[in-house]
Amino acid sequence: MLSPLTVLKRYWGYESFRPLQREIIDAVLAGNDVLGILPTGGGKSITYQVPALLKDGITIVVSPLIALMNDQVQSLKKKGIPAAAIHAGQSLKKRSEILHKAYRKEIKLLYVSPERFVLSDHPWYENLPVDLIAIDEAHCISQWGHDFRPAYKKLSLLREAFPEVPVIALTATATPHVKQDIINTLKFREGYKVFETSVYKENLSISVVSSSWWYEHLLAVLKNLKSGSALVYARSRTKTEELASWLRKYGVNAEFYHAGLKWEERKEKQDKWLKGEVPVMVCTTAFGMGIDKPDVRIVMHIDLPEDPEAYLQEIGRAGRDRKHSYAILYATQNARIDLLRKINNIPDLDTVRKIYDYLCSHLNISYGEGQDKAFIFNPEKFIQQFNVNPFTLLESLKILNIAGYIEQEDEIKTNAYIRITASREELYKFRVEHPKWDRLIDTLVRLNPGIMDRQVALKLGVLAKGLSTSTEAINEALIRLHKYGIVEYIPPKQGTMLVFLKDRVPSSQLTFPVEELRRIYSLKKKRAKWMIHFAYGLNNCRMQHLATYFNPQDASEKCNKCDNCLNNVSLAKKKILNLLKTVRRPMTAAQIAGQLIPMNEQVITTALEQLVASNSLKILKNRYFSI
Repeated sequence: MLSPLTVLKRYWGYESFRPLQREIIDAVLAGNDVLGILPTGGGKSITYQVPALLKDGITIVVSPLIALMNDQVQSLKKKGIPAAAIHAGQSLKKRSEILHKAYRKEIKLLYVSPERFVLSDHPWYENLPVDLIAIDEAHCISQWGHDFRPAYKKLSLLREAFPEVPVIALTATATPHVKQDIINTLKFREGYKVFETSVYKENLSISVVSSSWWYEHLLAVLKNLKSGSALVYARSRTKTEELASWLRKYGVNAEFYHAGLKWEERKEKQDKWLKGEVPVMVCTTAFGMGIDKPDVRIVMHIDLPEDPEAYLQEIGRAGRDRKHSYAILYATQNARIDLLRKINNIPDLDTVRKIYDYLCSHLNISYGEGQDKAFIFNPEKFIQQFNVNPFTLLESLKILNIAGYIEQEDEIKTNAYIRITASREELYKFRVEHPKWDRLIDTLVRLNPGIMDRQVALKLGVLAKGLSTSTEAINEALIRLHKYGIVEYIPPKQGTMLVFLKDRVPSSQLTFPVEELRRIYSLKKKRAKWMIHFAYGLNNCRMQHLATYFNPQDASEKCNKCDNCLNNVSLAKKKILNLLKTVRRPMTAAQIAGQLIPMNEQVITTALEQLVASNSLKILKNRYFSI
């Protein structure tokens, strides 16, 4: 039998395991149930993928995001590892083909969305040759967690179907309450193991900036970025666009990213950032999930994250190459107001009923229909059509999800499909009369065998590359050919995957778990208030405070690297004098603070006042310089 390290070297090319990976793998191979809590970028997938290759049967991997499932499957296939995914975005035929391969052990890893275990009338998985079950993003199991998904609660069905098969549950963040919820829900057997890395990151310094000149501080930090890359998180799409434009105006090579962009635009922006062509990405939380870029030097937040779980995950994207990195949170007065408004603006149940009716109308779902049907849902179009507040829509969908009426899977893009409907004679005549279409039609036929006889899935990117143009231009051209009657063209669809779990009923008949909703939103408010205290009221070590939230036993020492730990005016004075002598030009307080992160800007302000009072520095037009 191959060893785990041999498998790691052969398929991933790594010479050694990361912290706790080997311990988790050994426990799984010994037949234990395992809860693994590893940081973002800590290599969670390795801990079930390696054992999967050492076992005879297949490994079922439950994952909440279709995009991540598809990325994992493609990555494994490139390594020569047979893998597949089944989810609501596929046809019944496609799912059946994949399951037949799984029954024959032609697949080693089968990725499945949690809803597939809830929606089916029969347990399709019972006769599969399963010898390992992996639950990714396991915190979604818990109502006490920050990202509860009701379908995860049903995963105890897997334990009942495979009582002797080891289960590995993985997450990046879990409080003590969430850990116990995971263990209980998945019915871990006696002798289960829990492996958890420390919240402390030795190479990460956290700081909070609350000054009114935060934007100048942000610019100074990013202009001082000599190597590596940066992530700047904002809550709204508009903010990402405006801030990226402002940064470019002042010489910072920055891009913006949010879920409202077309799929191709997002892919292009992501690739540029990953390649280092654009070092600074200003983005919503839609960016970053599943991306493993080792040289992120700085993670910034210009809005307060809603909870410590999200905050820890996002700052965890910094410094994966183990070089020193920084997390900066801009705690302006507006940031506090925005978060408080958001957590207190929960739609009432009558509003949720109205959104349900709008949804059914928008998606053409009649009464008594809809169960187990999946739809590509475009929130922007919906908001425009019904004049709905975006936050009201988002929260209403969450409530309908918790109540068991719909499941919002994630962002998805469907294929484009095409068939040439013109006869060969008609096609020839069209090309003679319209020679400008010749090259496109030639390329279409050459790249898509069978296009004259049947509908084929079309890869717009491949076609665009072959014709040295953009996917948008190709899409527009094919729509025109469709209007000419030459082809039957179905453009790709992009949006959120919505699955209706029950047939449509009159909205007056909707029932809601009121107590459960009250508890969930009460916890949400507590987590938001924790973030407000962290940003505005904390005087102690920030890393230690984070550790206390997630694992009190891990919170024994100060980090000695955050702004609160470096609350030392004498040290700040020395650093300021050294900086101004080195740069040999006047600087504002914000510019100085931007180059002395993670030192607290209030400490720097005090140090500057003392240096001016002692005649060690001069100030002219709000700029400080050495004498």
